[in-house]
Amino acid sequence: MSSTTLWGLTGVSLARIREAQYVKDLVPAASWYSCGGPVTAGCLSKATPLSLINRANPASLCGSVVFVSALPELHVGMRPDAKVAVLDLACAT
Repeated sequence: MSSTTLWGLTGVSLARIREAQYVKDLVPAASWYSCGGPVTAGCLSKATPLSLINRANPASLCGSVVFVSALPELHVGMRPDAKVAVLDLACAT
């Protein structure tokens, strides 16, 4: 792998990364649920699903989608506070 081969990412991979970034940017700040620690099933069950429309063309992220935002563990035993956004994502295309 090298920078000339985009570190192994193909055009399809890059398009999917851009689509995920686009959808993540649609989520309002108030729709992120703070888990108070690592992501667990209990945390996900408390997050209110948000209905959005993915207008990417062509769209590949559709249906139930979960985004997780967490910083890496900085010190052994110190768990970062993760935030989740649970989406019911409809595809426009």
